[in-house]
Amino acid sequence: MAFSGSSSGYKKMNNFLNSSDPGFKNNLRVLVVDDDKMVRNITMAMLRTLKVEGKEAVNGKEAVDLFIAGENFNLVLMDREMPVMTGLEATKYLRGMGVRVKLVGVSACSTDKEKQDFLNAGADEFFAKPMTCAKLSALLQEVDENL
Repeated sequence: MAFSGSSSGYKKMNNFLNSSDPGFKNNLRVLVVDDDKMVRNITMAMLRTLKVEGKEAVNGKEAVDLFIAGENFNLVLMDREMPVMTGLEATKYLRGMGVRVKLVGVSACSTDKEKQDFLNAGADEFFAKPMTCAKLSALLQEVDENL
């Protein structure tokens, strides 16, 4: 189920989330890195509904700065194209710092090259936008089970 800007898309998302109890064993923290405010808002709303703590960054530099400041996350959702520092640059930087968080590259462009670029930069996985409720819930369940 993809989310969209339409009220019908929001209703579908809410129905899906309200009918699901993810039952995570751990308190999860997710960093959502995207320059698109709507994407951040929707992802944060899904996280709140799933009772998962989320934090936002509008570019790769902000994400890196959060880790430098000592913040910890269980999952990072990293957009590719952003101002200041791209998702690829931030991913390489974080891996170079020794950060071993589950990092998922996310992009509107879903070519094999796009996916390979993220994986080469150090991402664990790649998802094409839009992120779906089902994908996010499954990803969080996987992270929770591996803690």
